[in-house]
Order: sequence, then structure tokens, then C-alpha cells
Amino acid sequence: MAECALRYIREETAGPDTFEFLSNCIQFVDKTDYLNAVYPIQFGFGLASILGFGPGGSYDASEKLIFTLDKGFVSGTTQAAMNETDSAYLNKIITAEINTSSELQIPAAALKNIFQSMLLYFRYHFPETAALKSPEILHLLME
Repeated sequence: MAECALRYIREETAGPDTFEFLSNCIQFVDKTDYLNAVYPIQFGFGLASILGFGPGGSYDASEKLIFTLDKGFVSGTTQAAMNETDSAYLNKIITAEINTSSELQIPAAALKNIFQSMLLYFRYHFPETAALKSPEILHLLME
């Protein structure tokens, strides 16, 4: 999480909302006894929203939901970064309250796919940045 924040927060995006988000997340991680495996994903997409490229998108709730790198969540069958099932898991993850104890049960393989898609999402929106070095460690922690 620290590497993600250091890599993607720029001076022009560092305002009170960014500080409050980071402060709340750090305090939660520091105080909690149990950190659900979905938390790094919640943090990443929460940070993306603060930085102005959250995955909210516009979609029709009656249609199937998929996640794309350029628009986030959309309805339909366009080229997706993840399948419909993992997109539904991601939607559950990012709509769950962050910085609270989460009881979400997401299969490890789906978490890994979602995490990889999150990294691609950041790389899509920040093409000038190199790949993060810590994902391999997080994958081990998620399993």
C-alpha cells in the first residue's frame, strides 16, 4: 500500500481528501487485529477514486457488469480486463465499507486476478510509471 501511494500520489493530487484517506487507512491497519485479504484491493481502488479515476463508471444494473481498464465498470460484453464473476467480486469489494472489519469471502484465485487487474488499471492510467515491486509479496499474503 505504501509503494502504491508513493508511486501514484502526485503533488497536484495531494490535498486534504488524499491525506484523510491515507490517514484513516493507516490508522485502521495499525489498530486492526485481522486484515481481510480484500483490503489491499479496497485501498487501491479507494486511492484511484481519490486520484480521479475510480472504477465507478456508468452501467445498467440489469445488465451484466464487467470491468475494463479504460472505463472501470460498464455493462455489456466489450473487451474486459476480468470476467463477469471476478467483476462482480470486485464490485462487492469496492462497495463494502473500507476501514471496517470485512467478512467478504472471495476465492484466492479471484483475489489474485482482481489484484492483477487493479495493477493494470493503475498502469493504464499512469503509463509512465514502472511496475510495482511488492505485488509478489501481497499475492503470498492473499493465499
